[in-house]
Formats: sequence, structure tokens, C-alpha cells
Amino acid sequence: MMEVSRTMGYVIAGTRGGLQVGSRLSPTNGGGSPGWAWLPVLIRRLVDGHVRLRRLARTLVRHAMPCHVGIVVNMRCNLACRHCYLRVPRPHGEALRPDEWRQVFRDVVAVPGVRLVSLVGKEVFVDDTGIELVRSLVEAGRLRARPPRFGAVTNGTRLGSVLPHLKELGLDYLDVSVDGIRPVHDAIRGRGAFDQVVRWLPEAVEILGADRLYAVTTIQRLNFRWVPETIAELARLGLRRFGLQFYVPTPVTPQELVLRPQEVTEFFTDVMTRLGDSTLPDGVRVYLNLDAVFHAETIAWLQRSGFLDLRRLRVDAEGHLYQRLRLGAVECILEVAPIPIGFWRTVRLTAEGLYLGAEDSVDTTRYAERAVGDVRGTPFRELFRRGLKSGRFRQLLREYYENRLPILIEAVSEVSRETVEVVGRTRTFSPFLPCLSA
Repeated sequence: MMEVSRTMGYVIAGTRGGLQVGSRLSPTNGGGSPGWAWLPVLIRRLVDGHVRLRRLARTLVRHAMPCHVGIVVNMRCNLACRHCYLRVPRPHGEALRPDEWRQVFRDVVAVPGVRLVSLVGKEVFVDDTGIELVRSLVEAGRLRARPPRFGAVTNGTRLGSVLPHLKELGLDYLDVSVDGIRPVHDAIRGRGAFDQVVRWLPEAVEILGADRLYAVTTIQRLNFRWVPETIAELARLGLRRFGLQFYVPTPVTPQELVLRPQEVTEFFTDVMTRLGDSTLPDGVRVYLNLDAVFHAETIAWLQRSGFLDLRRLRVDAEGHLYQRLRLGAVECILEVAPIPIGFWRTVRLTAEGLYLGAEDSVDTTRYAERAVGDVRGTPFRELFRRGLKSGRFRQLLREYYENRLPILIEAVSEVSRETVEVVGRTRTFSPFLPCLSA
């Protein structure tokens, strides 16, 4: 299933679960959780052009902890979504058995710093093994004095059979992929898929609670204009939490699904304006995930547009950087990853047990090449250490520093010049979105 990551992501599926906002710091130091106060400061210096690559790497390694672990438990699904990146031309090895996953779960939750463990797949609940693995994960957490949060990602078609178990297990969140109103969703995921999902959503809200159930949409050319209608329809069913993430093409998925630059502009200037003008219930919150490795140009556009300021991001208790906005009656949270998060903060385990950085989870054709180890033969704690020392981590940072960061620096520099020469102060209202305010 194509996600975010929350984390994601950012970048990888199953990162949702909402911002864990801690006590606020003063606006002068970026705001957010005290344990992550260094991160907005680093980003501010980075986009101002004052941090060298070696300093960036040293800082991330010094503060590294595997906050989010995304675990792909299978490579099977009952749908055939056009945008799904989890297509492996050939297996990289035998998939882990349930008893092997149980040991991995115990190993993962025992590592200090793990705050969120997400089970993903092509479809976690494609058979009864999915619930068995969720139960094993929750039980592993119960052995710890302070367990991480646990979540899962699903296409929603098997919710009817798993909801009673989820109520018993008490998942912290569940992501359900919904890519549009009925004809749009079915065009992307297959005829009848929409009805298979929405029939169970009111019950899912009742069992899990509106703050733990997320409808997540992958923004692509087939559906981006229908976001307001999709959110409105799902809100009528009781949902209040929505995640939006832009499609990332891979060698095994269609390039033509990517939004063109003019369509990105249309999404923010027209589609999101219509969302702000929609009549929606109280309490609707929309998370929009963006990361610089794949979407630096979009982040730069938002910076230039005046309603994202990379120099004044806040940080939550799990290290997510964000900016909170009002979109009409809707609370909109831009979750931004201006730097790579793989290896030092977010990692992925594949169905075969390969250990990857978050950004490397997207291209399945290079899993074997980019993996730094295998959980079958190496403890998770050691793999985390190995990842931070790996050539792949250094390569990821170098490619970002040379190719993606300059795009952000240029955008920040242009806005800074405009602020000094024309405005005289930082803009608080977007010139493009009349209904959007900071």
C-alpha cells in the first residue's frame, strides 16, 4: 500500500498516528518538545546555509534514536492499486514466519528510543496471520514498563473480520487507505473496493475512536481534485482525522500519476481552498506530509507562497516537524521533513527481514542493494548502530545536501529578501489561499 509515513511519513507507510505534541517552548527557539528543541534550530541554520555536510551528519548521529520502526509483514494483497510501490520483481529471500516476527517484535520494543512501531504490508489483514502478528506485537509491548505506540495500515476491505480483535488489542491508531469518492477510489483500487471499506467505517470509529482512526489518501493525478469531496463524505461517517501524501513514482509504478507542477499549484490554490470552504463537522484535522528527499520542489513552493516558514517550524514529542494552520473551519497541519529521516530516526524492516533507512523503502528493486543487514542474523540494536555507520547513510545525506537542500535554501533566501525589501515582516497570511492563516 502506498502511504506516510507519518510517519512516510513521512516517506513510509504507517507513520500516521498523529502528532504527539509536547509542552511548548517559546516561539524564539522554535517551539515544541524540549527533547527535540535542537532540531528546529538545526533546520533554521541549515536552510540559512550555515551547516556543512560533516556537521549535519555528526549532529544527526549524536541525537539518533530509532523513534519509528515500520515493519512490512507480508507482500500479499487482495487489491491491485496502480500506485502501490510494494511490487517486488523477485523475492529477496524467504519471508519471516510468525514465530520469527514474535522474536523480532520483542527485540525491537526493547531498544531505547523506539516510540512507534507500525505494521504495514501490501495488506496486513489479507489473512488471519495479520491479527496474530498485531497480537504478538502488543504482547511484546506489554513486557515493557514504557511500551511504544502501535499502529497498522490497511486497505480496509477486511475490517469487518478484524475490528472485534482490534477493540480487544487496543491499537493506538489505524490507517485506512481511501483514495477518493466511490468512482475515483474504485478507478484506483478496483471495482467495489470503496463499498467494501466504507461499510465498516462507522463501526471502526465507534470501536477505535475518532482520534485513532485515520483515512489516508495518496495524492495523484487521478484523485487530487476530489480531496474536499472525499473528506466531506468520510466526515459524514464519523471520521475526523485525515492524512494526505503525494504519490512518489518508482521503477515499478506509473510516472504519469505524478502531479505536474501546474497541478501542484492547482491543488494548493484551488483544491485546498475548496476544502476550507466546505461545510464540515467540528474537529476535522488534516495532516499533509511532505519530505525534502522526494518533494523538495513542493516544499520550496510552499515556502515562497508564504504559508510555510522553514525557519519557524515546531517539533512534537517524537521529533516530527510541523506548522499548524487554519483552513477555514479545518485544522491543517503541515508535517515537513526538511532533512532525510532514514537510519537516524526512522527505519524499515521488509518481509524478508532486511533493514533499510526510511527513504530506501520506496524502491523495492534496490532493497537487497541498500539493506545494511538482516534481522534474522543480527539484533535490531546492532542493525541500528550499523546503519548509522553505513556508507548508504552517508550517501543519502550527501545526495540530499548536494541536490535537495539547495532548492530549500534558494526558496528561503528569496522569501527573506522579499520580507526585508517589501513586506518588512514575516507574512502570516498566504497570498494564494485567502482562507488559510497561520
